[in-house]
Order: sequence, then structure tokens, then C-alpha cells
Amino acid sequence: MRAGRRRRSGQVTSTAVGFVAAKGTPLAGLLSQAVNELIADSTYGKIPSTWSISGNGIAESAVDPQPSL
Repeated sequence: MRAGRRRRSGQVTSTAVGFVAAKGTPLAGLLSQAVNELIADSTYGKIPSTWSISGNGIAESAVDPQPSL
């Protein structure tokens, strides 16, 4: 599989970015909140160009988002 793609229940989905945290930990919500703050103040938009990965970003962070096909 290509980078950024994963197999889930027999379906291939694509995820731009992600964090892994133990189920039920408050860390997941805190990470999501921090990323949303970076998005809101435009800092997040500068990160992909710094690392030459433009086009790999998200508009909003969410905990356990539904996969997109």
C-alpha cells in the first residue's frame, strides 16, 4: 500500500494525518483541540510547506473521524 493509505475492514481509506492515543484517554481530545488551534491561527497551514508535503493537510481535526473513501 502507498504511504497514507490503510486497510480497514477490507476497505482502503486515505488519511492525511493522524495521532494514535489509547482509547478513552483525554489526550485524544487535547491533541485535536491543539491542532484546531493551530489551524485557526494559520500556523498549521505553514507546516506542510516547511516539510515539502504541501497538499497533505486537514481543514479540521476530529477524534475518531469517519473514514473517507
